Amino acid sequence: MAIIWTDELLKLFEFQKNYCIQAGAGSGKTTTLVELYLRILLNSRNTDNPLLPENILALTFTDKAATELRERIYSRIQEELKISENNQDTAAYDYLKKISDNLRFAKIGTFHSFCMQLLKQYSIDYGISPDFEIIDNIEDLKITELFFEETLKKNFADDIEYAAVLLREFRIINNFSDKLLKIYENIRNKGVHIETLYENSKNLINEKMPEQSEIICQINECLNKIKNISSPAETIKKFIDNLKTLNLQITEQITNLELFKLSEIIKGNWGNNKYLKDELKDAVDELIKIRFFPILNKITYLIVKIIFEAHKKIIEYKINNSTINFNDLLEFVVDLLNKNQTILNACKKQYQKVLVDEFQDTNYLQEELLKLLVFNNGILQNKKICIVGDVKQSIYRFRGAEARIMIDWQNKIFNNENSVVIFLSQNRRSVKTIVDFVNGLFTQIMAGSQNDGTLIKYDPHHKMTSAREDIQNNSFAVEFILLDFNGANAVNKTNCDTADNDDADQEQLDITNCYLEGLALAKKINELVGNFYVLDKRTDNLKKCQYKDITVLLRSFNNVKQYEQALREKNIPFYTVKGRGFFECYEIIDIINFLKLVVNPNNFNILIAVLRSPFMFLSDDQIYLIVKQLQENIEVSNLYFDENYFSEIDKNRINDFFKFLNYYNHCFSEMSIAELLRVIFEKFEYCEFLAAQFNAEKKLANVNKLIDLAIAYTNTRNINNFIEWLDKLTEQSSSENEAELIDENANVVKIMTVHQSKGLEFPIIIVPNTNRGAVNNKDFVRFSRTEFYIKLKNLIGKDFNNENFDKINIHEKIADTEEEHRIFYTACTRARDCLILMAVRNIKYKGYKETYAQKIEDYIKKLKSEKIKFSEIKKMSELDFNNAETKELEISEDIITKKFLKLQELKKLDYLELKEWDFSVVEFAKFILSCQNSNNNFIADDWLKSENIDEIAKLKNSDIADGLFAHFILKNFDFYNNANNNLNKYLDDYNDKNNISNPAKIYENIIAAVETLKNKLSDFYEFVIEKELPFVLRLKAKDYTIRLHGVIDVLFYNENKIVLVDYKYSTFKEENQQYKIQMMIYALALFEIFGKYPDEIYICYLCDNDKLRLLNISNDDLKIFSEEIFRYLKEYNKLLISGKYEN
Repeated sequence: MAIIWTDELLKLFEFQKNYCIQAGAGSGKTTTLVELYLRILLNSRNTDNPLLPENILALTFTDKAATELRERIYSRIQEELKISENNQDTAAYDYLKKISDNLRFAKIGTFHSFCMQLLKQYSIDYGISPDFEIIDNIEDLKITELFFEETLKKNFADDIEYAAVLLREFRIINNFSDKLLKIYENIRNKGVHIETLYENSKNLINEKMPEQSEIICQINECLNKIKNISSPAETIKKFIDNLKTLNLQITEQITNLELFKLSEIIKGNWGNNKYLKDELKDAVDELIKIRFFPILNKITYLIVKIIFEAHKKIIEYKINNSTINFNDLLEFVVDLLNKNQTILNACKKQYQKVLVDEFQDTNYLQEELLKLLVFNNGILQNKKICIVGDVKQSIYRFRGAEARIMIDWQNKIFNNENSVVIFLSQNRRSVKTIVDFVNGLFTQIMAGSQNDGTLIKYDPHHKMTSAREDIQNNSFAVEFILLDFNGANAVNKTNCDTADNDDADQEQLDITNCYLEGLALAKKINELVGNFYVLDKRTDNLKKCQYKDITVLLRSFNNVKQYEQALREKNIPFYTVKGRGFFECYEIIDIINFLKLVVNPNNFNILIAVLRSPFMFLSDDQIYLIVKQLQENIEVSNLYFDENYFSEIDKNRINDFFKFLNYYNHCFSEMSIAELLRVIFEKFEYCEFLAAQFNAEKKLANVNKLIDLAIAYTNTRNINNFIEWLDKLTEQSSSENEAELIDENANVVKIMTVHQSKGLEFPIIIVPNTNRGAVNNKDFVRFSRTEFYIKLKNLIGKDFNNENFDKINIHEKIADTEEEHRIFYTACTRARDCLILMAVRNIKYKGYKETYAQKIEDYIKKLKSEKIKFSEIKKMSELDFNNAETKELEISEDIITKKFLKLQELKKLDYLELKEWDFSVVEFAKFILSCQNSNNNFIADDWLKSENIDEIAKLKNSDIADGLFAHFILKNFDFYNNANNNLNKYLDDYNDKNNISNPAKIYENIIAAVETLKNKLSDFYEFVIEKELPFVLRLKAKDYTIRLHGVIDVLFYNENKIVLVDYKYSTFKEENQQYKIQMMIYALALFEIFGKYPDEIYICYLCDNDKLRLLNISNDDLKIFSEEIFRYLKEYNKLLISGKYEN
C-alpha cells in the first residue's frame, strides 16, 4: 500500500533547510528516513553537482539498525527502478541504476564504523599504524588496570596526606581503585574530555576563601546576642549551658574538634529566635567550609590528576601498540578533525548531507563530531543535516547517552529561519485505546516544567494519534492488574535468596512480590491464549492469541527467576531472552559461582545457586531443606535428609559435594586457578554435561575461554583477585546487550528487558512490577562536561556539605528519574493490540504512593472507557488455575517447544530409586525395535549408551561428514527466499569441511529436495517453518517415568495443517522400522505442543531421486503406539529389577 506523505514531510524531502524530527513511537521514522535519503539523491539529479550515496553520511547507533537502514534504502531504490523501467523513463532508470551500483560505497553505519573508516584513511596523519585493531573489554580492562595501579601508587606516594584521607574514606586501596575505574569508564562513555576536567580542577586548588577572622567575628556577635536574650526558651538555655561546659574559645585558634562540637549543640526549637539559630549555624558552617574546602579541593584535584595521567599513559600505550577500543575511536577522530583543518574540510566537502537516526542516544563526543562536520565558524550550515529521534525513548544514559543534547538542538540550534522542527505524531503500531491511555498517563508522569530542570513535559507536541482502531472482538485493550494482599503470608519457601544487608527484609519482599506477580502473570497468559484476538501482520487478518504473541517486559533481570519459577509451575512455555554477553551465559555464571563457593562456603546465596545448577541439580524443595538447616548452624555431617525428598543416592551425592567443598576450601590457595577448574569439571562431569546440550559447541568454547582467562591471569594462584577481576569484567560488559531473539514463530512467551525491546513491537505486552521504587545513585563523584566534584563522608566525621557537588547531584537525580519515566514509556509503547500492567500493593512495601502503579490506579479509576480494565486480586486462591491444554494431556511436564531446553530438565537421576529415565528418541526407538524383533524377550545390549556426536564428526567417513554438512545447511536454509542461500557462505561458516566429499552435490540435492517440498505442500508460503526443534517428552506410568529427548529436523504448520519432515542423507532401500518408530515418537511430542497429531509425516531421502516418502501412520496407530510405549517401559523396568541390566 502506497504511503500518503503529508505536506510537511514533502517539504522535508526537498531538504531546503536543516531538520529536527521528533518521531513518536510507531510513527514510521525509519520509513521517513529511507524516503528522505532517496529523495535527496533524486532531487539532485538535474543540478550542477548531482549527489551519489557516498556524498550522504547516514549514522545510527547499532550495527543492526545500520544494516536495516541500508537494506531498506536498497529495496526502495529497486522499487523506483521498476517504476522507471515500466514507464520507459530511460534517464531516470540510468540515474537510479548508477545510484544502486554506488550504494556499496554509501556511508551508512554507526558512529564507530564511520570513525574506524576515517581513522584508517588518515592514520598516518594521526600517528597510529593503519593496521590498528579493536580490542575486547577484557584486554582493555587489563591495560587500564595496569596504568591506573601505577599512576595511583605514584600519586599516593607524592601526596601522602591526602591519600590518607581517601584511604580513611574507602578503607582499602582496592575499593578506591575500583571506584576510580568506574568513574573513568563513565567519563569516557559520556564523551567528556578528561583534559578539560583536569584543567578546570586546577582552579579549585587556587580558589580564594574568605578570611577566617571575618567569620569568627560573625560567630561571636551572634553568640553575644544569644547570651543577652531575656527570658530565653529552655532550648536556648540548654545551648548556653553546653557552651559554658565546653569552655569554647571562639578565636582563630579554635580547633577543628571544638568547631564540630559547637556545630553539634546548635539544635532544637528556638521559637521566635530561630533567626539567631540560623545565623549562627550558617556562620559555623561557613567556618568549617573555610577550614576544609581547601582540603576537599586538593583531594578532588588529586583524583582528577590520577585519572588524567593514567589516561595519557593508556592512550600512549595503545597508539604505540596499535590496539584501541571504541571510545578511543571517537576521541581520536574528534582530535584529528580539531587539529587538522585540511582533513576536516575534505570531510565537509565529501559529506554534503548528514542524516542521524536515534539522535536521542547521542553522547557529548558524538555531538562534537557532528558539529565539526556541519558547522562553519560556530554557525550551522544550511541544508546540511537532518536529525531524527524521540527524546521520550532516550533510555541509554548508563552508556553515556544524554537526552538533553537533542532538546538543546531542537530548542537552540534549530531555533532559526533556516531550520525546521517536525513532530511525527501518528502512531501506526498501537490500537487507539493504547495510544489514548499512554497519552493520558504520561501527561501526568511527565508533568514537570523545563523551568525546574525537567527536560520533557508531555505537552500536545508529544501526544500521539492512532492510525488503528481497537479490535472489536476483544473486550479490552489495556488492563491494570493489582495484587492487593495487604501483607498476606504468601512467601514461597523456595525463594530463600535473601540479601546480606540492612535491606534484606525489603529485598525478600521484592522477591516474594515478583513470584506472586508471576503467578498472576501465568493466569493472565492462560486466559489470553486461544481467547484474545491479535492482528496477524503478514495477512492483515485477526487470529487467536498464541503464546508467541505475548512478551513480558522487565526493568531488569534482577528477580527474573521468580517470574520463571511461577510460569514453569503453571506449565506456561517461555523463553528468557538473554544478551550475547560472555558473562551472562549460564555456564559461565555456574562456574564463577562454584569458584566463589570454594572461597566462601558460608555464602548461602551462592550455595543455593550452585545446588540448583547442573553441578548438583537439586530441586527447590531439597535446597530449601538443606539451607534451612545450615542457617540454623547444623553441621553438614548432621544434616537430616527427609526420605520423602531425598533418595539414598541423593544423600551420598550431597555429602560427597560438601566433602569436596571443605577439602578445596582449605587447599585452593596452593593450586593454580586453571587446575582448580579442571578438578571441578572432572569431579562433576561438567563438560560431559555441556557436550550433551543444545548448542554444545558454543558452551564448551565459552568454558575454554574462561580457562584461557584463568591461565592468562597475572597472579594465577590468587583466586580471590581472579574472582574480583571477573566481577569487574562482568560489570564492564554492556549492561544491556542486544537481544538475541528466538525465531519469531517460536510458540513461547518471551521475557526480556525493556532495553532489549527497544525498536521492536509485539502484539501483547505485559509489564509487571510497576510499583518498583526509585533508583538511588550514591556515587561520591559528580561531573559535568566541564566540572568535577566529590563528596566525602569521613572528611569531618559526617557529611560535608559541598554546594558544587549538590548542584550537579540535583541535576543527576532529576536526570535519573526522567530516564526511568522514559524507560516506562518505551515499555508501554511496544504494544500493538494489548497492554497489561501489573503491580503488588502490600502494606509492608515501601513507597507505593510514589510509584507508577499508584498513578496508573488513580488514572484508570477516573476514566470511563470500556476498553480499559482494572482488575484486583485480593486472595491467594484467585491465583490458582489449571492450564487446560496441559491438564487434558497424560504428559505432565513443561515442553519447551523451541531451541531453549532448560538445564534443570536434564537432571542426573538415580534410575532404580526414582524410576525416572532419560533416553534420546533414537535410543528408545532402538530399544522398542529390539523388543519387537525378539518377540519382547529383550536382552540388554549397548543400545542405552549415548552416541557422541563430537566423536562421530571426527571420523574419516565421508558419508557421515556429508550428512552432518547437509544437516548444517538445512538448519540455516532460508526456505522462503532462495536468494539468501549460498554454498560458499555455508562452507565459510562450517568448521569441519575437510572430510566433505562433494559440497556442490550436497547443495544440489538440498535445493532439489526443497523444491520437491514446495511442490508437495500447496500454499507453501502460508506455512510457518520450524527448523531443528528440540523437545522433551515426559511419559508417566503408575510407578515409573520416561523422558525422551529429541530434535525434529523441520516442521511446517499453519492453522489447518501440520507436516513433519525428517532428513536422511541416504537413498531409500526399504522401509526402515526404526525410522517409523522415531517418527511416531515425534508425533506424540507434537501432540503435546499443538494438541493434535501431524497430518502428514515424510522422510526426505536427500540422495534419492524420489526425495519424499510419505509414512502411512494413522491417528489410530499413534494412539495404540502411545499405549504400547508403557509396555516396553515395563519390560525395561523388569530388566533393571532382575539385575540383567546395570545402568
